[in-house]
Amino acid sequence: MRKEMTVAVVYLIGPPYSFENYKRFIESYIGYSSGFGHKLVLLFNNLPDRHDANLFIKDISKIENLQFEVFHSKSLQDISAYRWIAQELKESHILFFNSHAEILFENWLIKFVNVFKSSTPGMVGATGTWQSHYSLVFQKNRWIWEKGKTIKENFDKYKLMIKAFFLWQIYFKPFPNPHLRTNAFMVDKKIFCSLKFNALTNKMLAYRMESGRNGFASQLAKKGLSIVMLGKNGEYYNMPEWPQSKIYYANNQENLLIGDNHTRLYANANDALRRQLSYLVWKDYNLK
Repeated sequence: MRKEMTVAVVYLIGPPYSFENYKRFIESYIGYSSGFGHKLVLLFNNLPDRHDANLFIKDISKIENLQFEVFHSKSLQDISAYRWIAQELKESHILFFNSHAEILFENWLIKFVNVFKSSTPGMVGATGTWQSHYSLVFQKNRWIWEKGKTIKENFDKYKLMIKAFFLWQIYFKPFPNPHLRTNAFMVDKKIFCSLKFNALTNKMLAYRMESGRNGFASQLAKKGLSIVMLGKNGEYYNMPEWPQSKIYYANNQENLLIGDNHTRLYANANDALRRQLSYLVWKDYNLK
C-alpha cells in the first residue's frame, strides 16, 4: 500500500530580507486556499541576528488558525538552505518557495500534489526555461568592438565571452538547456536528499546545481526521473511542451500558477522587452 503523502511548504527568507517580498508572499498564501493539508515552514537563511525574525513573524502570529514553524539556516545559497531543511523535516514531500515567490491562484498546493499522485516525476516546478548560462553570453553579445561603449565596457564584454567559451561550456549545456527554476518547486524528500550537492559557496555554483551539466535535471534523468512544469490549469508539461505552455515568458503568462520578480518584470514590460526576454528563454520555439 502506498504511504500517505505529507507535505511541508517552505518559504525562504534570505538576503536582502525584504519585508515587502515577505508580505506579498504571506498575503497570497492566506488569500488563496491551498487545497491540501500541510505544514508551513518559514526558513530564515543566514540571518545575522535571529531576533530580527520577530519583525517578520509578529503580524502573522496573530492570524487565527495559521500554524507555522520557524527554522534558521546558515547556508550562503538558497539551494543549500533547501537541502539543509529537507534533512530536518519529516514530511514525505516539500514545496519550496524562494523569497520572491507569490501565489496567484486557488488550490495551488493540491495541483502540485496531484502530479505526484498521478505520475512519478523527479521534480515539479512552477516555471521552467531552456536558457543556458553559456549560450546566453553569446545571445547578448557579439565578437565586435562596439563604438558606443567605453574601452572598459568592451574589455569586460570580451573577457566574459572568452570565459564563457573556455570555461562555462564545461559547466552548462548550450541552448536548449531545459531546467526548472528554483523559485517554486516540489520534490519527494528522499529523492531530493539523494542528489549529490557540492558546497555551493557562490552564485555560479548554485546556477550549476540549478541548470548545469550535473545539476538537478541531469541527476534526476540518470535516476530515470523527469522534471515537469505545472500550470495554473493543473496540467503538467514535459520539456518539449514548455514554450507553448503559456507559463513563463510567453504570451501573457496566463497559465502561471506561482509568480516571482522575473514573471512580474515580463508582465509589466512593453512588447519589445517581452520579445527580447522571450527570445533569450525560448529563441524561436515559443509561440503562437
